[in-house]
Amino acid sequence: MNTQRKEEMLDIAIKIIDRDGFSALSMKRVGELTGITEPAVYRYFKSKENLINEIFKKIVSIHEEILNKYKNTKNELLKIEEILLSQLEYYESNREITSIIFSSDAFSYSPTIKEKVTAIMKERERLMTSLIKRAQARGLVKRIDPSHITKMIAGAIMLLVVSWRTENYSFPLVERGKVLIESIMSVIKEEKDA
Repeated sequence: MNTQRKEEMLDIAIKIIDRDGFSALSMKRVGELTGITEPAVYRYFKSKENLINEIFKKIVSIHEEILNKYKNTKNELLKIEEILLSQLEYYESNREITSIIFSSDAFSYSPTIKEKVTAIMKERERLMTSLIKRAQARGLVKRIDPSHITKMIAGAIMLLVVSWRTENYSFPLVERGKVLIESIMSVIKEEKDA
């Protein structure tokens, strides 16, 4: 099976979802935009649900790549910053994927998709909370409930990405993200006695 063709269909499916929502995605439309027949699409994906599952596998694998890139970073705060910036770099380069990751439409489309999005979010939350706990143990982060800090970070990043999308990508996401992350870090860092 042609892996490049499969990736092309996944990218087209993501663009359809981005433009018109999950309900507009169909095997026929993917085929038309790829330049192949609907039955040919079914050779790559057994069903629309299978196609959507493959999109989420792609999202998870990208997240894992980012985490692996920084697995040897020892400083937890630096690791948090690097992971967040890498995610923003990916979003800026792949705008359409943000319509899936940051969409409430994903939750309402199907229970399976809601389950997958929830699992991705919980894994990210678990990782971030564990990094914050380790940073607190080293005296680098204020003694605030780590899950609250995680939600503050996640909420700020989500609001930034949603603003970027609603403002028609009119500002550089990564540059704005650097400033936001710097602000968050200044709020959560433990101040050392002078």
